[in-house]
Amino acid sequence: MVIAEFKNTEEHFRDTCARYRQCGRKRWFMLVLRLLLGMLCVHQGYHAILHRQTGFIIFYAVATTFFLFFPQIMDYFARAQLRRSPYRDEDVKLEFSADGIEIKSPTETTQCQWTAFTAVTEFQDGLLLFRGPLFHWIPDSVVTSDGGIAELQELAR
Repeated sequence: MVIAEFKNTEEHFRDTCARYRQCGRKRWFMLVLRLLLGMLCVHQGYHAILHRQTGFIIFYAVATTFFLFFPQIMDYFARAQLRRSPYRDEDVKLEFSADGIEIKSPTETTQCQWTAFTAVTEFQDGLLLFRGPLFHWIPDSVVTSDGGIAELQELAR
């Protein structure tokens, strides 16, 4: 059995989101889409400036900013949701066994079978576990049991 313990802080949440973005899931597609939409907005905004259409100028300026800074905007809203969450700053304990994972915190206890996890991505300093649309970042530094991250990697496969 492998045990990992961490505090559900904004820093852990930020690290989890950063690892998710590093996985490359739809990363290039979204980047190209954002750049194309941003360029389209800049082009249309330029024509709005030439024809002195103030309403369109403002619209295209806002749209360009939105498309270019979409990840930062979404991070801001996600952190704002975490600040209001009842799970914020809770001590979370994950117990990994051959049967699955048990997640314990003062607010809830959850058990998941390994079949509920759809993918595992290994990083040099931890694992990112995918459970449907959810994902869990397990850094090496939070694993407290003797088996360590090597046993956790074996269980996750």
